[in-house]
Amino acid sequence: MDNKTVILIIVIAIVMFFAGGGVGMMVQNPLNLTPAPAPTANTNASAANATATATIKALSSKVVPSITAYGKVTSINGNKITLSSGGDSIIMNVIENVPVFSSMQQIGLPNAQNQPKLGFKDIKKGDILNITLKVLPDGQFLGQEVVIVTYIGNPPPDLQ
Repeated sequence: MDNKTVILIIVIAIVMFFAGGGVGMMVQNPLNLTPAPAPTANTNASAANATATATIKALSSKVVPSITAYGKVTSINGNKITLSSGGDSIIMNVIENVPVFSSMQQIGLPNAQNQPKLGFKDIKKGDILNITLKVLPDGQFLGQEVVIVTYIGNPPPDLQ
């Protein structure tokens, strides 16, 4: 091979190297010469609102018949119950004549069957509850069933 051929091969290799780099840059950033505008508080709020709306729509659909809230009763006002757990609180309405059960009845402890039928009036501040609830299309919660949880021993620390 003569010198002219070697120099020609080197020049072609260098040109192809830079052409490949240019193609690689185009693939990674296809002609976006102007950067996208930085998100503003309005766009962040709009995105959060859209996400919240989609979440409420999904949770209030027929695909999700119910969810459960668990915590200690911190307030009862009419048919509204406030539950707290781990520093968080939630307020929910419960349906009129909501079915109320005891966890003792559900696990079949001795004499549990002899307990009188429970009602909303039997729920007291300080009780630990599982409330089966439905998320309404407006984002409100509606309690549909209440279980008064009875611990044998101490309840979890976040509920004491």
